[in-house]
Amino acid sequence: MSNIPSVSNGDDDTLLSCSSRVYNTSQYESSVVTEWDLTCERRALYSTTSSIQQVGSLIGSLFYGYLLEAIGRRKAVLFSSVSSILASLLTIVSPNVETFLFFRMMHQAFDFGYYMGPVILCDVSNFLTTSRVRDFLGTDGTKYQTDGTKVKGL
Repeated sequence: MSNIPSVSNGDDDTLLSCSSRVYNTSQYESSVVTEWDLTCERRALYSTTSSIQQVGSLIGSLFYGYLLEAIGRRKAVLFSSVSSILASLLTIVSPNVETFLFFRMMHQAFDFGYYMGPVILCDVSNFLTTSRVRDFLGTDGTKYQTDGTKVKGL
């Protein structure tokens, strides 16, 4: 991809806006960058995805700490699982980058609650169970959680 005209004016250090764009389509006909025009002045939106995900984790950690205790871990994990799937589907069909970033943030917030409930439950069970049950929860229990997370992404 190249921007026409060049970025600098030459005489002074003022920046010129891009008047036209030429995309390299030899490998892919379209991409997120070309579809949502994430070039020039909109380039910052391209790199905000990771930051938005961290904001979602922050929101999830603040929200689910209270929710897990208020309505119970089972209901909170079920709510966050369904909400996470819904946010994922809405992320896929996002019509523009702003909507994509919003649903990506919401997905991360709900995903945090989906992860946090079972982790707290396993930590509590360490004090209440025998060593044989703790071994199962520590090894095999996380295998099922990992498999569930893989399936959730489908």
